Amino acid sequence: MPGKLGNSTKTTIYSEIAETLLQEGWKKMDLHVHSSCSYDVPPAKAMHPDVLFRKARAYKLDFVTFTDHDTVKAYDLLAWDREGLIPGVEIAIKDPDKIGHTLHVNVFELDSEEFEELEAIANQE
Repeated sequence: MPGKLGNSTKTTIYSEIAETLLQEGWKKMDLHVHSSCSYDVPPAKAMHPDVLFRKARAYKLDFVTFTDHDTVKAYDLLAWDREGLIPGVEIAIKDPDKIGHTLHVNVFELDSEEFEELEAIANQE
């Protein structure tokens, strides 16, 4: 759904649809958030996982996932089993021979051991 529609009728329709979906049991979530734990995000306080998590909850999101690049440090900082938090990572898989470039793959609902296994696989030659 676009952020700025410029048409209040469309906004009202989207709001009505969203409200209906929520009443039917749908959840609000953001499953692709980068925090200051990611190598490409500035280490600003506003980008710390705890600040972003609290902001997501203030926006009434039911779930949030930090898909930082090649790290699960956000979950070490926040707690892996925190309510409303779905552990995830955006892991880089490099295969210049067959694919020709690096793929970034989001993986969800993993624990620290599974991340270590995934990281080992991704780093294989």
